[in-house]
Amino acid sequence: MTSESLTEMFETDSPINEINRLLVNYDLTPNQAKVYIFLSKLGIKTASEISKSLKIPRTETYHLLSVLQQKGIIFSVFGKPTKFNAVGISESIAILVNNQKNRISELETGKEDIIKLWKLIPKYSGNKETSEDNKFQTLQGRNSILGKLEQMIRESSENILVLGTESDFKRFHHTNFTDLLKKTKSNLKILTDYSKKDTHIFEDVPLKKIKN
Repeated sequence: MTSESLTEMFETDSPINEINRLLVNYDLTPNQAKVYIFLSKLGIKTASEISKSLKIPRTETYHLLSVLQQKGIIFSVFGKPTKFNAVGISESIAILVNNQKNRISELETGKEDIIKLWKLIPKYSGNKETSEDNKFQTLQGRNSILGKLEQMIRESSENILVLGTESDFKRFHHTNFTDLLKKTKSNLKILTDYSKKDTHIFEDVPLKKIKN
């Protein structure tokens, strides 16, 4: 495979484009993923060669290479000029997953410190909005929506009424949202357009609580 043919594949509907998209889920930007794939497939290259082949400005290319080195999935080869190579895909995925686990661990460790500092700040005594003013909220993004849904289920003490399409529920399958629905002590009622073949989405939820 040549650098020209690989570059062309980034511009077409190919497995490389799908890999590029999937790597973004591992905390890589599209250009970071592109540089990694380029090195992984073509081997040792200079920053200038990467910049020229991928049509990424040289300054940005150096920044991308620096970030990828910090993540541990590419490494430099000493010489003049400096060249770069990529860690194998299997090992790279393991490294990226481990990076995310470490980040989550750091965030959990810092949680108590933030809460302690927060309690030291006096509350603002100005006008307070009534709970009625917060009755409706607009949320954007899957994580924001999922977090709010989980909070509402945990805090519910009487009724939970859920309205959603089959595709909506599929998006949240195997998340805390569906697990919490199964375990809730509140009176649960679900209205959806599910088909019988997809009842596994509501596995362990009594069918009498679901209306089609």
